[in-house]
Amino acid sequence: MIQTDILAFFQTQANPFWDGMATGITMFGEELIYILIIAVFFWGISKKKGMILAFTLLTSLFLNNLVKILVHSPRPFEVLDNINGKRLKTATGYSFPSGHTQGASSFYFTLVYLFRNRLFQLCCLVILFLVGISRLYLGVHWPLDVLGGWFLGISTAWLVASKIDRLWEDPSGLERLILILSGLTILFTAMMSFLEVFYFRGAVKTEDFFKGAGILLGCFSGFLIERRFTDFSASKGTLLQKILRIFIGISGIVLLQGGVKVLLSDAAFSHLLRYALMGLWMTLIFPWLGCKVRLFDSSPFVGEAKTQEE
Repeated sequence: MIQTDILAFFQTQANPFWDGMATGITMFGEELIYILIIAVFFWGISKKKGMILAFTLLTSLFLNNLVKILVHSPRPFEVLDNINGKRLKTATGYSFPSGHTQGASSFYFTLVYLFRNRLFQLCCLVILFLVGISRLYLGVHWPLDVLGGWFLGISTAWLVASKIDRLWEDPSGLERLILILSGLTILFTAMMSFLEVFYFRGAVKTEDFFKGAGILLGCFSGFLIERRFTDFSASKGTLLQKILRIFIGISGIVLLQGGVKVLLSDAAFSHLLRYALMGLWMTLIFPWLGCKVRLFDSSPFVGEAKTQEE
């Protein structure tokens, strides 16, 4: 079988040096890097670019988690005795398509779309390619998982990023798009909740799905409310203000992610609530509080007419 042979080849190349390289590369497809880059853009450089990055990534990962549950594919180290899976703490959920690969493809291809510097674009393309290869080396995904992740990630990035970019200066059109995406997210989440309660009952790996649904719905709803009633500016402010925004904002995310988890159970709906709060913090609660203490400038609007500075 070609897939097995490819994985076996990577296993034969394994040594401490390549283990370290693969681990470092695969981290470019993980939550910490995404949060850091989105926070810098969304709170300190360009609200538009930050939101395009966030919405594209989160939509892609939500789709990824939905497909994972539908396909229900086991990971190679779970079914092949000769495959030694590494960095297994990042190998949650099912196998197809690769979440790291799809997330990285969506995220870095969106950066390619947003910035026209050829060297920067090349670096982003190399990163999204190497993240996929790292998942094969680590033995946590099949080659088809990685190919699916590349395809779905890049396709989602192109569709979502370009659509939001075109609608940014059209508040009513952008609102309609987000409401449609929110409605679809709510529909699939309701269906998955029904299945979880009456059929799955913990037997199916749904944790990542509910996390993804929660943060996507939190970001969507928070953005719609904030844009109409607060409308903070990311580009305005001193360097010190921007550094404080990023530090305080990320600290809030870390607190909600880890601290609130202690207070809630490990049930699927607890993950939904916790990640929804993280999305609301990012797009609504922190910007609103920041405007109150003058960390952000704001220019709330009423009605349909509105001009975006970013």
